[in-house]
Amino acid sequence: MNKKYFKKFWNESSGDELTNSWGNSTYYFETDEDLNILKQVQIFQNGNILKYDDRNLENQFGFLTNHPLEIEDFEGNEISKTQFSEVYTFETFLSKDFKSALRHFVYYYTNGTLQYVIGDDELLKDIDYRERFKNEGSLVEKTFAIFSNNIKMDEDGKVLNLQHSMKRASQWIREFCKEKNDTYEVKPEFEDWEIELH
Repeated sequence: MNKKYFKKFWNESSGDELTNSWGNSTYYFETDEDLNILKQVQIFQNGNILKYDDRNLENQFGFLTNHPLEIEDFEGNEISKTQFSEVYTFETFLSKDFKSALRHFVYYYTNGTLQYVIGDDELLKDIDYRERFKNEGSLVEKTFAIFSNNIKMDEDGKVLNLQHSMKRASQWIREFCKEKNDTYEVKPEFEDWEIELH
């Protein structure tokens, strides 16, 4: 089978609820002679990468395009097999800045000092969330999911909103540590993408 390879920049966000905030993207395709797509890579502006082939046809973020490419849309966009393979086999690693951000969040959470680093001294004041959460693995899991889902990084992997991400996680903690007659409300309310478990 003679295969063809293409690269196409898409200067718009996806419009999808889960990936719209990831920015514009560049597509890479491996096709057969009739331009049916065999492999597909989508690299977003924020560094996220989606890959699809016959072993991974779809997930919650997208799917392998199931119709042939229109050749007139890809004139001048053909690339070599080597160029496609470099992208398809590329492995991504967490940036040093994200590793540092995660390490600091774990440190502050574990020693009970989150309230001092989120820009809101009152949010967790006098709340021993470690005691409350010590037997609640699912709540801790959700806390870390909210933190990581809120993280934004630039194209170099530099974390742009560490304090905000820690505060959103702290708001989740506060919500589940409410006492009777406590009127605290999370504002703004959590969106589905913030609390999603990956």
